[in-house]
Amino acid sequence: MSLLPANFDRQGFLEHYWQQRPCLISNANTHLADWLSADELAGLACEPDMESRLILTETNTQPWQVKNGPFSETDFLSLGEQPFNLLVQAVDHCIPTLRKIWAEFDFLPHWRIDDVMVNASSDGASVGAHFDYYDVFLIQGSGQKRWFTGEHCDSQTALDTASGLKLLKQFEVSHEWLLNPGDILYVPAGIAHHGVAVGDSITYSLGFRAPSHADMIMGAAEQIAEQLSDEKRYRDFAPALPVHPAEIPENAIASLQTVLSALANNPQAIRQWFGQNMTTPRDEILDETDDDELNRIEAELYGTSPDAQLLKLWRRPGARFAYAIEGDSLFLFADGNTLQLNSVHLSLVQSLCDSDWTEPVADDWIEASRHDLKIKQITRSLCQTGTLYLDEPECNQ
Repeated sequence: MSLLPANFDRQGFLEHYWQQRPCLISNANTHLADWLSADELAGLACEPDMESRLILTETNTQPWQVKNGPFSETDFLSLGEQPFNLLVQAVDHCIPTLRKIWAEFDFLPHWRIDDVMVNASSDGASVGAHFDYYDVFLIQGSGQKRWFTGEHCDSQTALDTASGLKLLKQFEVSHEWLLNPGDILYVPAGIAHHGVAVGDSITYSLGFRAPSHADMIMGAAEQIAEQLSDEKRYRDFAPALPVHPAEIPENAIASLQTVLSALANNPQAIRQWFGQNMTTPRDEILDETDDDELNRIEAELYGTSPDAQLLKLWRRPGARFAYAIEGDSLFLFADGNTLQLNSVHLSLVQSLCDSDWTEPVADDWIEASRHDLKIKQITRSLCQTGTLYLDEPECNQ
């Protein structure tokens, strides 16, 4: 089953649409209706570790309402007639089928992908006209949804936040799109959009991480600052007798700019911060594994335990991986941590990063860790942070 049509021009999409303008990708696929039902999504929204929201659409007699999960069965039974949207984040972390969505978008870096949010809507439901600071692919599952797109918005765009939602005070429609099962609407960051369910509807939303420039500056600066000693201090540049002692002269500002520019020229620190930031899990706190458990894992993994042949090494659902190369150094970023290897390990690292959490870690990685001390240390570190774990195959299907 393919989400994208056979003739989809990936390069053409990147050149003409990506981060530029909306695009409808028509691909009638009724199988998507079988992926997830509204009742199944409601069940996930009742789980305490799932991030979920109920948005009740404004009508002539009732205002917007926003409720945060987890929910109970009673919450859904008492919804009444007001059109509603149930939104659940990171559903791809617990539904193996939804991981197929990632594989379809292999023309974009997977470290940019944030998660798959699922929205179950009743007839006429909407979350209002709004815009996002990230790119999104809106994939129609079951039912239909009518989308309207408008102009580009930014931080100066007037918003109505009285309901707890960031709704546009003004929305001028540029295009109208009716999505059927299998159709995909791409909406670039900043483009106003508004979706209305036509009958009961399920939409899969694939969002992309886009750290703000403020986040990048603060994050990279913090990474660089950790490498500086207290001896690094401001010094006067070309000191001279001041005419007015309270004045900060231009040469002092120029001196500061020179120092800051030199500090910013630090690709190693920037690379480390960026890799860690783009792989940090969404609102998840990973459990550290103690040494006794790590020793047990290694004994079972490397065959000194009678259960060794029954167990496999797995990626944690939702685990995030990326890597970067600098000369002979290879940096593996996993769930916000940095692990350094040598470029000779590139094919192994690529295999690990490209693998899916529904399949066990490749035997090549396990075999390498038996005789390569560095790979063994990396494996132990990944198990310690909970990024990798040991389990029986049937427990992960």
